Amino acid sequence: ETIQDDKDVRLCKVSVKKSEEWETLGLETIPKPIKKSFNDEEIQTLAIWFTAVKLLFLLGKLHSLPPLVALLEPIRIQQNLHLTLVRNEHAYYTLVSQLLPYFDDINSFKQKSANSFNGKLVYSFGDSHALSLAWKNVVSSNGEEMQIRPVLATGVKAWHLRKDSQFFPKYAFHEGAKSIPSASTVIFIFCEIDCREALAKAVEEAKYGSIEEGIKVVVDIYVDTLVELVQKKKFSAYVHPVLPVLDVTRPIVLTFNKALRFKVEQQASLTWLDIDILSADKKQVLSQYQLDGTHVNPTYFELLKDQIVLTEK
Repeated sequence: ETIQDDKDVRLCKVSVKKSEEWETLGLETIPKPIKKSFNDEEIQTLAIWFTAVKLLFLLGKLHSLPPLVALLEPIRIQQNLHLTLVRNEHAYYTLVSQLLPYFDDINSFKQKSANSFNGKLVYSFGDSHALSLAWKNVVSSNGEEMQIRPVLATGVKAWHLRKDSQFFPKYAFHEGAKSIPSASTVIFIFCEIDCREALAKAVEEAKYGSIEEGIKVVVDIYVDTLVELVQKKKFSAYVHPVLPVLDVTRPIVLTFNKALRFKVEQQASLTWLDIDILSADKKQVLSQYQLDGTHVNPTYFELLKDQIVLTEK
């Protein structure tokens, strides 16, 4: 819902040579929208396909995605799926489809297979913002090749991680952490949902006297959780700032990041990643990093790659 359909279709195009496995991928023109309304069963079927796209991306099966995107685009555009019960599945599908053009062609898709990389690994662990870093193959400042592998924990707020919480995202967080090998290098990318959905509402409901008070509570929960986890699993841990992409939440995000950075820099086991994607006046995301109005595109990794020191894993 944040971009125009014609732009959306162009973003999903993938060009390949006729000698490749598929002769035609992507869409050359905007397809005619399907006139009928989907029934509940059809919408749930679409959700399955959207989820398949997300899972294939997370597993590194990138070369399988262009034909699926090309088939799904004519079906889903102009259907207002963001207003249905499958809005979350649809949101992940659209994010993945817009990340695909940042992989050059079908050959690079195959080369970036999860099973074909022999260098050092870095895990991008977080909510949907973790996907913008996924499957990047880069050479670090010390000359070692590294690959970013995504570990997704959908819907996690730092507030969910408090000791007395039993809400399911807390378990998603800990299961994601469990899947990462001990002593790995991990980038933690969380708290955007706290800034977008929770903090202002909590102040409105008089749970906190101010945004700053709420931020302090959430930051303490988040950092204490990370310190405990890092001590247990011996991670080399990097804390990613919340990305201030949304105009409406940017003031909260910038205040949150200031408090989070202060807390992180007091912990010997955590390293803050210093990233600035905003214009000089702090009023908008620089054009080279924009993607869909909610996330940034993968090129912003250039801002942080030299800050990461690889572990042995």
